[in-house]
Amino acid sequence: MNKKIDLRYKDLNNELNGGLELGSLTIIGGRPAIGKTTFAYNLLINNITDDTYGAFFTRESNIDKVLNDLKNISKKDEVSVYLCDDVLSLEEEMLEIKVLKKLNNKLNLVIIDYLELHNENREKVIDKLKILATKLNISIVLLSQLSRSIENRSNKRPMVDDLKLKDLNSIDNILLLYRESYYNDEISNDLVDLLEVQIYKNKNIYLEYDKNNKVIKDYKGNK
Repeated sequence: MNKKIDLRYKDLNNELNGGLELGSLTIIGGRPAIGKTTFAYNLLINNITDDTYGAFFTRESNIDKVLNDLKNISKKDEVSVYLCDDVLSLEEEMLEIKVLKKLNNKLNLVIIDYLELHNENREKVIDKLKILATKLNISIVLLSQLSRSIENRSNKRPMVDDLKLKDLNSIDNILLLYRESYYNDEISNDLVDLLEVQIYKNKNIYLEYDKNNKVIKDYKGNK
């Protein structure tokens, strides 16, 4: 198995030095309806190969809806990913991931939707999931719903402080998502708009965001 997960986005891969490291913990943050879950779906689809396997844990949607979205994005009748919509405690969730890895050693990517729905201190959740990612040699991606205080600012682009975390030491990557069309009515009706990905301590990149089909692609306008 490769040491990094190819995200299938050229500019994002470049900024992450080749993709997501196995053993890493990544947070993808954004306000509701910005595109966090859609981005997660696309990462899952992009990760599907003969040698890799992904899992998605959700407290927001049911399996049928998630599976239908994944099929539509991939344009395939079957999608080889593990889906779980049970409301599990963090310990149960971690046990499920351990069992899944034991049953299928190809597991390399686990996405959890989302951080704030865990009934536990958020820093502790992050620390425990980072330890698990390292132990199992997988990449764990944790979605995060950012503070609503963003809505009170004139510039609504998210900042790391909007995560409301005191300790970032266990986090390997932070990706903050923003779409101008969400706030600007003049461009909100465009079929394809731009998803801005702010990479903490790195430069921003843009991806094409197809709202109707929930497909996210490379954007040729990145410099």
